[in-house]
Amino acid sequence: MAGRTFRLQQVLEHRRQVEQQKQQELAGLARQRSLADEAMQLLQRQAADVQRALGEQAERYVDVAKLQATRSYLEAVEGSIARQRATMDGLEQQVLQSRDELVEILKEKNMLEDLQSKHAAGLAADRDRRESRETDDLTSSRFVRRQREVA
Repeated sequence: MAGRTFRLQQVLEHRRQVEQQKQQELAGLARQRSLADEAMQLLQRQAADVQRALGEQAERYVDVAKLQATRSYLEAVEGSIARQRATMDGLEQQVLQSRDELVEILKEKNMLEDLQSKHAAGLAADRDRRESRETDDLTSSRFVRRQREVA
């Protein structure tokens, strides 16, 4: 193992890049979902306002043309709400899918980082054994040399 580099380093770097891309994608989807939620709230407020206005018109006087126009507008707003709800459901599915993909990417990246750590630990152990052997050899050589000098 001595002197060898981690063979899966390029794969690990690629996984890190994919992780960053997936995090950015997830952040973008979260922003889209937030904007869609704001649009939904606006549409719901519009529908409530129109319903309130429709109720007030019905109490004051009966202008059939105006009531029909208001009712048509309300139906259009309710249609927009339904489309917005479908958009939000689609975004939610994308967020969940993207989150699941990110979890898988993180698992793979963590596994590769664990392998890298084990590789580094193996290299360190090899280096320590080699240094220990060299130290033992030096100590043995000194001992033999001193024994010769004494004798």
